Amino acid sequence: MIKKKYKKRRMDNELKELLAEALGIELKCVGCGSYENIHLAHKIPLCRGGKNIIANIEFKCKKCHRARRRKEEDRKYYREYMRNYWRTHLEQYEKHKQRAKQWERKHRSKSL
Repeated sequence: MIKKKYKKRRMDNELKELLAEALGIELKCVGCGSYENIHLAHKIPLCRGGKNIIANIEFKCKKCHRARRRKEEDRKYYREYMRNYWRTHLEQYEKHKQRAKQWERKHRSKSL
């Protein structure tokens, strides 16, 4: 799977204020209500198919934005961990089934 790289663009405060004014909302964090270190965040991240459209944009402070990213990274790590866990256990199960079939064939021929 090829991973797309997205360019991170910085938006200065004046542009954020203009955007907030155009949307008719206050320039504050939707998570905690803070007015400092405001970031422009995507509700659905670009890496998950989100678009750069106004309906997908929200303002978050640096702390809330990073917390969400950390949760997503944790989820990604957990998914990868479980995928590897089940992959190894399924491989072991398949080997066990093969050994059981071989044992059964071997002992059936002796009993007949």
